[in-house]
Amino acid sequence: MKRRKKAAGCVGIALLAILMIGCGDSGKEASPSTKNVSVREEKPDETLKSTEDDISHIDDIEKEMTTLIGSVKSIEKNSLVIRQAFEDGEDVLVEPAEGSPDETLVTVTISETTQYEVKTVKNSGVNGDSDIERREGSFSDLEENVSVNISGYYEGETFWAEKIFIMLFV
Repeated sequence: MKRRKKAAGCVGIALLAILMIGCGDSGKEASPSTKNVSVREEKPDETLKSTEDDISHIDDIEKEMTTLIGSVKSIEKNSLVIRQAFEDGEDVLVEPAEGSPDETLVTVTISETTQYEVKTVKNSGVNGDSDIERREGSFSDLEENVSVNISGYYEGETFWAEKIFIMLFV
């Protein structure tokens, strides 16, 4: 019985020694003094700028672009309110009547960087692009009841317009 206990103990110690040798660094010295470490010194301003760039990049990723379609209800200095239109089946847009329970009003915030394009559509656009005349637009091209397609993003409850397409049907 004593021999078995001694043999088991020796085997256990031998296995432990083998494990310790096997987990080593293949004979290489693991002295911390032999490792080369390079340190890049940054000025405080560079670190701050780098962090700001990283944060702005994250903000861009989080901005999920959306398109709103509807007609202008009212215009303010830095915003407009649109009656949102919704798809009803294939390629059919429906804009609920003013004051109806289905009417959805969206306030769109306009910034200095908002771009405008006016699209004049003739023949109801039956012939595709050949029926659409495009020109650069401006805030002054916005009028009540004009149709708009607005590309932008929500930031909380605020919708920020990146580009406003003003649709004129003739």
